[in-house]
Amino acid sequence: MCDCCYACLTLVLPWLQGLEELAVEPQVSEDRFAALAAQCQSGLERGVLAAIRDRGLPLPDEAQKTIYDGDEPLASVDFYYEPRIVVFVDGSPHHRDYVAAADERKRRRLKALGYRILAVAGDGLEEALATLEEWLDLRA
Repeated sequence: MCDCCYACLTLVLPWLQGLEELAVEPQVSEDRFAALAAQCQSGLERGVLAAIRDRGLPLPDEAQKTIYDGDEPLASVDFYYEPRIVVFVDGSPHHRDYVAAADERKRRRLKALGYRILAVAGDGLEEALATLEEWLDLRA
């Protein structure tokens, strides 16, 4: 090895080794967050979106996405992640029997089509976000 190469190694190698401990944090674009938040239909949805951001999870790919079964609209999901992860934010109207029954039918069909379904309701936010984090780690 020539003197030049040796000198470069003694200077560059410690710097490269220092990069091993470098952690890269994903940066959430506030513009993207604002665009998704503007599509939310309730304060509860905006709160869930903010909790996703605050936990450091990736923001959804879309908000208020309509999922189709062929040409038939099946469900409007609050948040959508590729590939096939849907998030429903269930506020108080979803506790009504007829709404809960319709939700169950839609979600059963979505599951049959291969979607992962996450329903966020009431005090279950932390548990739901932990599940979402696992699912998003699996897709990486």
